[in-house]
Amino acid sequence: MRVHARARARANRVGARPSARFLLPNRCVRRARAARAPRGAANHCPGAALLLFELPDGRAHLHTGDMRWQPQMARHPAIARVVSEKRLQALHLDTTYCDVRFSFPAQDAAIGALVRKASEYREAARTLLVFGAYSVGKERAFLAVARELHVRVHVPRARLRVYEAALAGIVDVAAVFTTDEAATRLRVVPMVHISFARLRALVGGGSRWASVVGFRPTGWAHARAGGDGAADAAAPPKQPRTAAPLRVRRQGCVTIVEVAYSEHSSFSELRACVRALRPARCVPTVNAHSHAHVTRMLEALYADQM
Repeated sequence: MRVHARARARANRVGARPSARFLLPNRCVRRARAARAPRGAANHCPGAALLLFELPDGRAHLHTGDMRWQPQMARHPAIARVVSEKRLQALHLDTTYCDVRFSFPAQDAAIGALVRKASEYREAARTLLVFGAYSVGKERAFLAVARELHVRVHVPRARLRVYEAALAGIVDVAAVFTTDEAATRLRVVPMVHISFARLRALVGGGSRWASVVGFRPTGWAHARAGGDGAADAAAPPKQPRTAAPLRVRRQGCVTIVEVAYSEHSSFSELRACVRALRPARCVPTVNAHSHAHVTRMLEALYADQM
């Protein structure tokens, strides 16, 4: 059995002993305090999972963890059975973007726009391409560009160890990644490093690079593009609008491309999830810091069903 990828990556990163690690492969069933818990993929970072808990009295609770909703999730055999039997007591939902402002493009559309933009630099041999990423996540974005441009991906050794765990069986890590900066023009850095000041430091002063393009693949790009700042889950409902896939900003030799690519559900996807699963109640798990915020999120989620 393969170790849960995200847990294994984190365990490797912090140096946890193998004997302290817990095995939990996809589609497995575990019993915890008499609850039956099937598991399915959550379309988030590698290893993210949906957990369905079936209690002895027949009631069921589905916890999405971090998730980007896809219609096929409702067709998971265990989930489909619970929904058809009307036993889903509670849906514990990732409400990161539970606001009508956040209606960004589908993942494939965002990645397609990203690849087309990166391809504009195919012949620009002295242009460095830098992708922001979290410790785990955003791999689909930069790997799509690496495949299109036929280049390897530079990462520091610590990040490589994470990818060796998280991406095992998904990509050939040794062939795709390198710790040699001189071996490629594509590199991955922490998301916070995608700023004009940090990127400007990578060019000039004897550097081989004449210009640099930083890519920031995140749903929060939609908030910046709309001028609204960070998401406010308690904001009153507005008309939804779909974000443009890309937003480009330039300062001299530095370009930053904001990509509306997210591994959390957009607002329209959250509504689709609730419609498909029909829980007796929905429990927001993000931005649920006050009763008022929770109430407004629930009102927004169910507004199209009233």
